[in-house]
Formats: sequence, C-alpha cells, structure tokens
Amino acid sequence: MKLLFLSDYISPAIIQAICRTLLHSLWQGLLAATAAGIIILLTQKTKAAIRYNLLSLILVSLVACSFITFLKQPGVLHTSAPESIIHSSFLQQFQQTTGTGNAYWLSSGSEKFYTPLIYYADKYAGWITGLWMLFFVLHLLRTCAGLHYIHRIRNYQVTDPGDEWKQRLLRMKHHLGIGKAVAFMESGLVKVPVAVGFLKPMVLIPIGMISLLPAEQVETILMHELAHIRRKDFIINLLQRFTEAFFFYNPFIAWISARIREEREACCDDIVMEHTTDNRSYLEALVSFRELGAPAYGHAMALGRNNNLLHRVKRMITQENKKLNAMEKLTLILVLMAFGALSFIPAGKRAGMKKDNTGRQVISKPETTKQISVAVQGNNNWGYQTHQTNDTLPDKEPLKFENISSNIDDDGTIKKEEVTAKTKEGKVYHYRLLNNEMVEMMVDDEKIKKEDFHRYDDIVDQIEAGRKESAGKSLLDQKKNTAELLKKQELLNKQLMDLQNQQSQLKQAELEKQNNENMLNLQLENQQLMNQKLALQDKKMQELMEQKEKDQLLHYNKMQKIMEQNDKELGRKQKLFELQQKLEYMKDEKLHESDYELSRIIDELEEAGVINDENSFSFSLDDKELIVDGKKQSEDLHDSLRKKYVKHKKDYFKYKTKGNSRSTDIYVE
Repeated sequence: MKLLFLSDYISPAIIQAICRTLLHSLWQGLLAATAAGIIILLTQKTKAAIRYNLLSLILVSLVACSFITFLKQPGVLHTSAPESIIHSSFLQQFQQTTGTGNAYWLSSGSEKFYTPLIYYADKYAGWITGLWMLFFVLHLLRTCAGLHYIHRIRNYQVTDPGDEWKQRLLRMKHHLGIGKAVAFMESGLVKVPVAVGFLKPMVLIPIGMISLLPAEQVETILMHELAHIRRKDFIINLLQRFTEAFFFYNPFIAWISARIREEREACCDDIVMEHTTDNRSYLEALVSFRELGAPAYGHAMALGRNNNLLHRVKRMITQENKKLNAMEKLTLILVLMAFGALSFIPAGKRAGMKKDNTGRQVISKPETTKQISVAVQGNNNWGYQTHQTNDTLPDKEPLKFENISSNIDDDGTIKKEEVTAKTKEGKVYHYRLLNNEMVEMMVDDEKIKKEDFHRYDDIVDQIEAGRKESAGKSLLDQKKNTAELLKKQELLNKQLMDLQNQQSQLKQAELEKQNNENMLNLQLENQQLMNQKLALQDKKMQELMEQKEKDQLLHYNKMQKIMEQNDKELGRKQKLFELQQKLEYMKDEKLHESDYELSRIIDELEEAGVINDENSFSFSLDDKELIVDGKKQSEDLHDSLRKKYVKHKKDYFKYKTKGNSRSTDIYVE
C-alpha cells in the first residue's frame, strides 16, 4: 500500500528503503544505548570530557550506521535488485536456496514474532514513511520556533549591563582563550543566564541578577556560559536537535542524547572549577537558581535544567560522575541477559542444509520419518516441499536447564509470555502463552503441533518451576540493590544538608564580623573626637589659670555646660545622619523593588495578550482600574494584578514607551 502523494515524487524502492532503515534503527539504537550504559558504568571516576566524547562518538556512529543501512537497501544504489527480497541483517529469517539469489525459504519452525513485523513493514511502507515524514516536519517546525525565540531574546527587551561588567567579561573571555567577540546584555525575557549564537555569540542574563547575587557568583555563572561558547556547544546542540527530530520515534536515541546534554553541562562545570579559586561561590550560585525554580531553554545554552542542578552540585562535591538509576541498571541487565541468551541459540536448520551438484542449498534427510512442510518462493509463486526431522519428544528423566529466559507483556487485559529454556545437553525449548494458555511451542527450532502440546506437560512444568525460582532470586537481588541505592541517596542528602549548614554558618560569621568591624570603627572615631575635645579643653583651662580664681571657676562652669550641649548636639547629628543613611538605603531598595515589579507587570500584560506593540504602549495600574493604551481592561485581569502589586490604596504604577523614549511614574507606600 502506497500513499499517492509519496509515489508521485519518490520511487517505491526508496520508500521501502526508508521504512526498513527506520525499523533497523530501533535495534541499532538498543545496541548503542547498551554500549552507552556500559560506558557510564565504567567511567564513574573519569573526567566529564572523556565521557562526553565517548557518548558523542556512539551517537555519531549510530547515525552513520543508519545512513549506511539506507544505502545498502535494494533500489538505493543497486537499482536492479528485486523489491520482493526482504533484507534483514540481524534476523536472517530467510535463507537463499538457489544460485540466482531471488528465492528464499522459510520453514514453519522459524516463524518468529518478527516475521509478521517485517512483512507488514514492507506491505505498509508507504503509510509508515508518510507518517514519519509528517511528524519529522512537525519536529523541524518546533526547532525553527526555538531558533525564532533565540532571535527574539537577542533583539528585544535587552539593556546594557554597564562598562564595569563588560570589562570583567572581556577579562574572563581572554582567560578562557576565546578569540571571537562576545556580546553581553541584560534581558527582560530570560529567567536564567544563557549563551546563544555561533558566529556572533551573546551572553544574556536576567535583569537584576547582578544586583541580587554577589559579584563572585555572577562571575562564575558568566564563566559557565563562556565555557559553552569556547566549546562551540550551540552549533553542536543544534545538530543534536536535528538528529532527535529525525529519529523522534526512537527512545534509545532520546536517552543517549539526554545523557550527552548532562555531560556537556558537567564539562562546563569542570572548566569553571578549573579557572576559579572560589568554588564555593559557584556551588552557591547553582543552589540559588535551583531554589528560584528557574526554567531552562532547549536551543540556547542555559545554565541548566532545574532538576539537574542538584545532581551537578553533588557531582562536584563527591567528585563522582552521575550513575545509572535503578530502572536503567535493570534495563541494561535484562538487555545483556537477552544478548547472552541469543548468543547460545544454535544455528538450527543451517546444520541440516548442504549444496547439491548445481550449487543449490538443499535440506539433507535425517534419520526419522517425521515430516514438516516448507514454503519455497520462486518467480513470485509459493509451493511446498517436505523434509524429515528428528523426533523432539524428550525422555522422561528430569531435565537440567542451563538457562531459562522469559519476556512478559501484560497490559491488564491481555497477558503475553514468551519462554525459552536451554538444557545442559544443548536442547532448546521455546513456547508462547496467551493469558496463561499455550499457543505455540518449538523444540530446537522445530514447531510442535497444537494437538501434541500435552506430550510436553512435564517439560513445561519443570521450566515453570525454574522460572519461579529465578524470579525469586531476581526480586531479592533487586531489593538489595534498591536498599543500597537508598542508602547512597540518604548519604548524599546528608552531605548536601551539611554543606548548606556550613554555608549558613559562614554567612552568619561574616555578618557578625562586619558588624564588629563597624562598631570598632565607630568607637575609634568617637575616641578621636573625644581626644580633640580634651585637648581644646586643656588649652582653654591653661589660659583661664591666669585670671582670678573666681573668674576661672565661672568660666570653667560655662565651658562645662557648653561641652555638654555640644555632646548632645553631636549625638543628635549622629543619629540624624544614621537615620538619613537608613532612609536612603530603604528608598533605593524600594525603588529597585518597584522597578522589578514594573517589569513583571509588563511581562504579565504581554502574556495576557493586551499589549499589541511591545515597543510602543502605555498602561496605568492603581487600586481602582487597569488601563492599557487608553482602554480599560477586564476586572479579572485588574484584580489579578492589583492583588500582586498594589499593596495600598494610594499605590499606583504608570508606564509609557514609544520608540526610544520611556517614562515611568511609580508610587508605593
């Protein structure tokens, strides 16, 4: 079946090749994810850059493998290959029986669960490829939307952070060895620092971050963003997004890509820790952004996702890379067990095939008289042949199994089970259950008729008993692993709490030290003033000694009163000076808070869609009404903003912008 719009522009062979490539990428992705999991297990103590390079190499190899798979499909490079041949490099369910290369055979014993999958994939290749193209285009549109958003945050609501911070960024840029120019702006659209652009990189930080955080923490955050620019992570992340859009249906590629992003952030963290002497400031900055719950941006190089900031802090404290969680470890173990089980499956019917004098492969006759039908394809027609096989009925003695594996799929209504057991003698039993009822059975790749299932009841009972024993051991091991993971998680949480307590104690000690220094400086100034007063008093007393004792005593009393008044006046002026300083500080804080609230009001008006042109608009907000561009807005929007920003009846916000002119009028009690 083919979609009309595809068959008009793409040949059926290319459509079928794309469909098969998509199908092959699933098992190839599983192999790549398994290799990535093994690398993560073996690189707990290595540098993040090594782990990042290895995971990136796996992803690039996987993409290259898919491209090679597409080229090897019939009709891509070798257009003369017949479309009826089904290629499957990992299944090999069809085997060639003639020298012409266009006839395949399939015995009834080799019909696996993947045989109908391949059949229907080729049959409905047009529909599958068409749906894949549709969703691929949708993912590309989402990527384009992300690039448009990056263009928007680069050009709208950006302000100059000042020459001082630009000079600091320039020094850090040279310190990291970045040769190209890097722009630095404050943005009203971003909530966390981001680095955007490749040819013309730019670092954007939220408005007010410089004043809210200590300068040391701001410098470490800027160094993290410069590390992304030095590593050219923006263009690499863009290529990674395109790969995810192409393989959107593949969960293994999505998992590998997520691990690469985590290691990319760890690489930048290592660069910051290597080029700064105050590692504590960087850790405090990460913890601060996590407490703020700041979002992350997919296409820009942001500080990091909020749920990964804590893991990054733990990694820098413990010097250990991120490990696989319990579910990932369990999945990796199951996949490795499945690969190990498949490696022990015998070649089956290949052992019973030989070539005749014409070079064709034929099936040799065994010693028993049991016959099985074989379907042979030739010239697009199906015929049937028979060959004789050995009897698969086992002896009555109890069997000893070397390996028992099972796969269970239970959605609550239908329960499907596949069980494979191999004896120490090399005999393999495979059967399928549907809602606990046997529907298929095979012994050494030979299919057993349904009416003969009862002859193997003893064998099935022994296999089921072995499954229960293995399940009990697996559950016990899983509980032990879970307990160990919980203990490690509790230890990490305790270490983080200790770190936070130490940080709090250090902040308190620094505050007490600053207060003590201020008190000591004030005492020294008072002492100096007192010494000056005493020196003046001694001089005047010496002059008064020449006068009469009465005049001297009277003058002394007057001077004593004058000194007391001066002390009172000096104390009053000192208190007045301190009060003025406090009022100015409160005024600055209140003004800064009002500007921040004004920015938030503008953001909420933009989100509500009442601002038509963000470069030219006006609004006023008070306790009674909300007016935007001369129009009174709804009561619901007014009540929402009034509850957040109008704390008193006399408070109001007035703002107007047009081009480069801007006016602001704010009153807050």
